[in-house]
Amino acid sequence: MTAYPDRFYRLTIEKYSGGKWKTYKTGSFGLDSKGKSETWITGYYKAGLRFRVRAEYGVSTYSDKVNAKTYGAWSYYTYAK
Repeated sequence: MTAYPDRFYRLTIEKYSGGKWKTYKTGSFGLDSKGKSETWITGYYKAGLRFRVRAEYGVSTYSDKVNAKTYGAWSYYTYAK
């Protein structure tokens, strides 16, 4: 993302349960001076549990007014052990 002062994005994590994707956790994170960020998701979960994650920009009150709303593609994860 293009660098801009005080820029934030929201990370959304959904868990697959009961045949549906349900919001599991969300959080707002800042970007560095180069417009980059790194987030680690840790924990212990049962094998076979499925999650999906995506970044969203411009969808919260913390967003700047420089760019339009942007939604990243979903990334899918299945715990093996």
